[in-house]
Amino acid sequence: MRRSLALVLLWGPAVWAAPPDKRAAVVDVVTEGLAPAARDRLDDALVEGLRFTGYVVVPRRTARDAAAKENLPEGCAFGPCIAQVGRTLDVGRALAARVVADGQAYSFVLTLVETRAGTPVGQVVDACAPCNIDEALDKISASMVALGEAATAAALKKVPFPTVPRARAAAAAPWLTAAGVAAVVVGVVLVANSDQRDAGFVTIGAGSGLVATSIFIWALD
Repeated sequence: MRRSLALVLLWGPAVWAAPPDKRAAVVDVVTEGLAPAARDRLDDALVEGLRFTGYVVVPRRTARDAAAKENLPEGCAFGPCIAQVGRTLDVGRALAARVVADGQAYSFVLTLVETRAGTPVGQVVDACAPCNIDEALDKISASMVALGEAATAAALKKVPFPTVPRARAAAAAPWLTAAGVAAVVVGVVLVANSDQRDAGFVTIGAGSGLVATSIFIWALD
């Protein structure tokens, strides 16, 4: 109980309000050939990428401190050990990243893992060549969006949706679109307010989900 209270105080109300499946942490980053400054920029790109896709992210320093305090296994990103990491950090998703730089060639693997089961819910394997570090980080950021979309699609497949008459679903689609756009606008406003960035990213993610759902309904009609 004391640990949970401490985590709430450290992470703030946005993390506490978000459900576990929308809380995430970057738990394992392996790099080869990256300078320390580039490694720091990579960490920032991964965190911002998770936030943009609608996750509330545990700060990297908080995650590292908690891992050290609880003697969590180093480099754990899959299997049974990630469940302990998830419980300690109170997150439902964990991100593992591997980035290799060789001159002007960059390759990377990004994997988002469900902490309870210890299984991947999305993975992106890609490369950037020839490119500089700025271009590589831009491509990694774009891949984070694709990773978030893949994870959302995988989660939706597990949800049993009730049968709804097509006419009623089609009638609801415009309202879903309007609500989604409104949520995105509100999220952008919150992101502009530095004190509520996490809540803003969650709102943007929820709004994007509503818009995507309405598009899916129209595609079926």
